[in-house]
Amino acid sequence: MKVYRKDGKRYVVNPLVVVWNKDNYYLVCYYDKHDDLFTYRIDRMEEAKEEAAERVYRKEFDEFDIEQYRQRVFSMFGGEEQKVDLQFDSEMLDDVFDKFGEEVNIVKVDDATYQLKAPIQVSKTFYAWVVGTQGKMRILAPHTVCEQFNAFVTKIKEKY
Repeated sequence: MKVYRKDGKRYVVNPLVVVWNKDNYYLVCYYDKHDDLFTYRIDRMEEAKEEAAERVYRKEFDEFDIEQYRQRVFSMFGGEEQKVDLQFDSEMLDDVFDKFGEEVNIVKVDDATYQLKAPIQVSKTFYAWVVGTQGKMRILAPHTVCEQFNAFVTKIKEKY
């Protein structure tokens, strides 16, 4: 038996762009009544179809930058966007450039450590990415993001 979100109600959205990420296609879209962008995996959609109604125009998305969007989300899971201060070991430099782009402002702390401040859509997948660095990436600020990360890690540790 298939389980649906929102009791199987149809989602009617305004498409913005289709993105390929980690072997899946995603639809980045918005709803008329919400300010945020939403991302849905296309292979999980059932009975997707074009509506007869015109797409609702939103001027703020005229200059949508897909690369900037990809740099801010993790595994296509969005969240509340915040400026996050990160400190990382020098061996993470290539990973940081891959994720945040060549134009990211990185500050050298010492021979083994760097810092950056980046706009990030904070989510569980962002925290999982930090955990996956095995201590080579640390969240410095804001304090609320540090607290949420610690709660995320604590919840995982409680399961083991």
